[in-house]
Amino acid sequence: ATGRLPALRWRVMSSEHIDFAAEGLLDGLEGAQRVERLALLEQLAADGAPLAELRRATTTGTLMFLPADRLIEGTERYTAAQVAELSGVDLEFLVAVRQAMGLPIPEPEEPSYTETELESARMIHEARDAGISNEEILDLLRVLGRVLAQAAENLRALPLKLVLRPGISEHELARSYAEATAQLYPLLDPLLHNLLALHLRHATQSEVVSVLERSG
Repeated sequence: ATGRLPALRWRVMSSEHIDFAAEGLLDGLEGAQRVERLALLEQLAADGAPLAELRRATTTGTLMFLPADRLIEGTERYTAAQVAELSGVDLEFLVAVRQAMGLPIPEPEEPSYTETELESARMIHEARDAGISNEEILDLLRVLGRVLAQAAENLRALPLKLVLRPGISEHELARSYAEATAQLYPLLDPLLHNLLALHLRHATQSEVVSVLERSG
């Protein structure tokens, strides 16, 4: 069955006040842009986003996508060492996995891993237990990383096209984008599963034909 993401709700949580200007998260912004950015930062902080996550998203220019990312992946809560301990995958190999996938390497003590990433690490542990070597895992992840990075870039643009309109504020755009993502994202899992199954079947058929031709 197609999974569904929870409906987007801006939550109000009691949290320590953050001086975003003092933290440098409003640098270079004036007037309406500064007001809109402050509103988005305050809402994300109230929704539970830690300062480190807000700072990183601001630095990379992806703050507007953060509500959608948190809806899909969940909250960043684990350090690399915690993921290693909980998944049974050694820390050095976890770093190698992220490098193979083309993902950034967080600081060791930074709680930047989500529940989704912990589950992925557990799957890697199961693959190793099944006899798949580290190098085979890394080779596969390098291929998947290249393909999925391009797919993710295109997929990220789709909801944006649906909600972008003249005059929309950054705060409203972030919310609308997250809501559109919540509707579209559950369709991707069965779509990707079916596409992979089709390609695997085609690859198997091609290999059988190749073997028959060599033996004939």
